[in-house]
Amino acid sequence: MAEAMSTLDRGVDPKNLNPTISLISAFILTGTAAFSYTLKLPLLILFLSVILILSARSPMTPWIKLQLFILLWAFIVAIPLPFITVGKPLVILSMGPLILNLSEEGLKAMLLFVARVSAAAAIFTSLTCIVGWRGVVKGIEGFKAPGEAVLLLNTSIIYIPLFLRDTLKMLSAREARIIARSRLKDIWGLMATVVGDLILRGYEHAWRLGKTIEARTFASGRTSRGSRAEVRANDIILLSISLIILALELNFSW
Repeated sequence: MAEAMSTLDRGVDPKNLNPTISLISAFILTGTAAFSYTLKLPLLILFLSVILILSARSPMTPWIKLQLFILLWAFIVAIPLPFITVGKPLVILSMGPLILNLSEEGLKAMLLFVARVSAAAAIFTSLTCIVGWRGVVKGIEGFKAPGEAVLLLNTSIIYIPLFLRDTLKMLSAREARIIARSRLKDIWGLMATVVGDLILRGYEHAWRLGKTIEARTFASGRTSRGSRAEVRANDIILLSISLIILALELNFSW
């Protein structure tokens, strides 16, 4: 997760796309992919994600690695669908007294679910890779969001990777103390002690961060508003494509 947060913070060029329009397009395309009724639109959105990454000359390897991780988890979650969906059985598996029917409708539902998740994640992460987390924050500022909400989002983006890596270090330190073979119950009990330490350490970090912000701004919660980004031809093209894909989805659903 920490590596994924760092991967999405590779803002390529702030002049490529307007952050606010990129965020609007990301929401439109993500929602369209997530609620699509056919495989055509998720595949189209997935293709658009690849085109965006290539056109922005963003590093492909970290982005592909992130998509494969998301694809794996989506596939694991969707495994029961072919067996629990009612329909024409293609394969009948018998495991002793247990009989499983793999239906054609369930297989289609599984493929559609995986395509939805993959396309929604691909388009959102591709646009986030292009504008970076800083661009996402600027895009939310373009919606005239409250300064306190922008500040919380900004600090969360900064501290979530640090917090996750801190957690990994604590888990590794506790695993190193387990020398002899132990029961699974004892290992889980040892690992569960990480929770309490993380709560205390998170509270300490939050307290120090709050004091730092107050010392630098003398008014916690205020964030400086950046200059308004211009709307270029690339932004109009991206927003137009997003609206066209949304219109196609509405047309197919009706």
